[in-house]
Amino acid sequence: VDAGPVRGGPGGLGVPVSIYGAGLGDDPTALRVTIGGVPVARVLSLVSRPIGVSRLDVLTVQPGPRVSGGRVVVSVAGRRSTGAERFVATRGRVLLVAPGGADGRPCALAAPCATITGALQVLRPGDALLVKGPVADDEVWVRPENGGEPGRPVVIRAYPGERPAFVRAGRPVILDGSHLRFAGFAFADGK
Repeated sequence: VDAGPVRGGPGGLGVPVSIYGAGLGDDPTALRVTIGGVPVARVLSLVSRPIGVSRLDVLTVQPGPRVSGGRVVVSVAGRRSTGAERFVATRGRVLLVAPGGADGRPCALAAPCATITGALQVLRPGDALLVKGPVADDEVWVRPENGGEPGRPVVIRAYPGERPAFVRAGRPVILDGSHLRFAGFAFADGK
């Protein structure tokens, strides 16, 4: 995720951002992460060499409201990352899809929606949608009117630490919207 809200979400600290790299180690307290020179508000997790992403570590952080955007820098034992990845802070909300949710709700953390399709009814440019659970919708169609705008993408991603799977092969996932980030999902059983 290279853009998203810096408020809302877990703990009110914005959209979770995953950073992939080698040599991050296994101690998240030994890392320093900044966006635009501002320290991120929270490190959510550090997973070394996760299944399906060989030889890469995954560090997930939340930017926090002090971040306005800029280059993402990870420092480990005094060594700084050399990539040119950037994060853009957007005005938007962090919404949630979770087991036990109900479509027709506002999709807030306290009142989640049940499906991505249901959440598309309230998703606006600049918003981020976090998806919890072992299984995602059977069918998702993000139409052009559900996409984002330049500088204000729509983010649909797995909730940190979870990997929802699309499992029914006969039901499509169609991403037809512009300025859309879709990440962290598994596709199983021929999907």
